[in-house]
Amino acid sequence: MDAPDKKTLLLVEDEAAFRTIYQDMLESGGFQVLTAADGEAGLNMALSQKPDLVLLDLNLPKLHGFEVLKNIRAGKSTNGMPVIILTVQGSDKDIKKGSELGATDYLIKGMCTPIETLRKINAALSATKQKTTKYKLKVKERLLDGMTLEQEVGLGIYYGCPNCRLEVYLELNLDAAKEDKHFFSARFVCPNCQKQF
Repeated sequence: MDAPDKKTLLLVEDEAAFRTIYQDMLESGGFQVLTAADGEAGLNMALSQKPDLVLLDLNLPKLHGFEVLKNIRAGKSTNGMPVIILTVQGSDKDIKKGSELGATDYLIKGMCTPIETLRKINAALSATKQKTTKYKLKVKERLLDGMTLEQEVGLGIYYGCPNCRLEVYLELNLDAAKEDKHFFSARFVCPNCQKQF
C-alpha cells in the first residue's frame, strides 16, 4: 500500500528505453510513476489523473511537448501543475520557449545526473506546496480606495458577486517567503459560483 503522501509523477516519453530508465529511477526515489508514450496520451493523463508533477519530453508523436505544455497551462484545474521539460533539445531558443510557455524547469537528458533530476523534482514539488497555501478574508473596507476598487474590479455594492449577489471573499495565495517578508497573489472569489475577479 502506498504512503498517503507519496507523490505521483507523469513521465511523457516516447523512447521505451528512456521511459524504463527514468521510471525505475523515479520509483527508487519514492514516487508513484504514470507513463505515456506520446503527447496526446500524456495530455489526456495530465488532465484526467492530475499528477503532482509532469516530466515532459518535447519530440513526441501525435502532439509536440510544447503543445502539451500549452494545454496543461490552459486548463483551469491544471494551470498550476509543475511541468519539467526533460529532453535532448538544449538550444537557447527551446529553453526560452519552454520558459515562455510556463515550464517549471528545463532539464537536458545526459546533462543532469539522477540525483540532480530528483533534486529538481523535489524543489518543484516544494514550491507548489508553498503556493497552495490560501487565506480567505472577508472585506470590510468601504471608504475611498475600497469603493474605487469595487467599481474598477466590477463587483456589486458591498463587495458582492454581480451574479449571485453574495459577499465575495479575498483569497490570498502565498507565493514566497523571503527574509521574513511574505509575497502574495490575491483575487476576489464568490463563495457560491466560484467566479474570480
